[in-house]
Amino acid sequence: MNRSVGSLTVLLATFGCASGQKVLNLTSAGQGLTRITSDKIDELGPTVSADGHSLLFDTRLAGDNSAIIGVDPSSGARRTVYTPTTSRSEQPAYAKQGTFFVYSSNSPGTWSLVRSLSNSPNAAISIVVSGENAPFVSNPDISPTGDRVAFATLIRRTWNIGVANIDGSNFTLFGEGSHPAWSPDGKRLAFVRVVNDRAHIFIIDVSTGSSVVQVTQGENDNSDPDWSPDGRYIVFTSNRSAHKAPKAFDVKTLNVRGEFNLFAIQPDGTGLIQLTNGSSASLQPTWANDGYIYFASNQVGNFDIWRLRPTGELASK
Repeated sequence: MNRSVGSLTVLLATFGCASGQKVLNLTSAGQGLTRITSDKIDELGPTVSADGHSLLFDTRLAGDNSAIIGVDPSSGARRTVYTPTTSRSEQPAYAKQGTFFVYSSNSPGTWSLVRSLSNSPNAAISIVVSGENAPFVSNPDISPTGDRVAFATLIRRTWNIGVANIDGSNFTLFGEGSHPAWSPDGKRLAFVRVVNDRAHIFIIDVSTGSSVVQVTQGENDNSDPDWSPDGRYIVFTSNRSAHKAPKAFDVKTLNVRGEFNLFAIQPDGTGLIQLTNGSSASLQPTWANDGYIYFASNQVGNFDIWRLRPTGELASK
């Protein structure tokens, strides 16, 4: 599945599974598996408002355009188009305060990180970071206080983690990586870095840009980290349960292939727990304040938004 960012084609997911319906099962660590959306087009990148009333995601439109869509998180009802349908708008991220969201878009002309000035459909936007300053910006995440945003940017054909104030000031690079996610206390970022051709989850101290800790290990690929609301666990997607884990993550293209399932792990790298088990690809989990983990899965062929509720040790304390 190709998803172009500006003039660069970024392959977010192509899959080597056999055609037809794939398997998506829960382990004993999850319950309440529900398919939220069911359009026959790919729907990706879920993010949920802090009050749990709105679920945003992006979807492909005619003419290679894309838009941010909103629905009721529990039912998929009240489907609303939030961004123009004549450009590309992808990878939304809600502010924890619920008053605005950011997303990647080419509507300003160059692929940029933009902010909606309200939660209303077709709201005015401001440019947080332009494509001139941060080429091909992707995977934004807003800090818990709402005053900073982390994202990935492609510099000299290498993905780097950037952090800027929500007005675009104080732009700082934190080194190689992608898919940043703020910890609930705003002190750390979980992110993805490729080591020996394998993608792994790392954590970095935001105040110093140091104290980098590798969380996952092994001959497998791990991506899309997000923290539990209480900060005890990080949910992520991995091919570690596949019968054979191919080299499935490319540092240049962010390409993943094959069977991916959801896992959770403590920030110190202990307490690994598997949440889903099957031959589908379950990607881009977000651990919402309502206690559910929302994610994209191709269990029925194309990607839809699903959710599950963690149980046992993973349930909020």
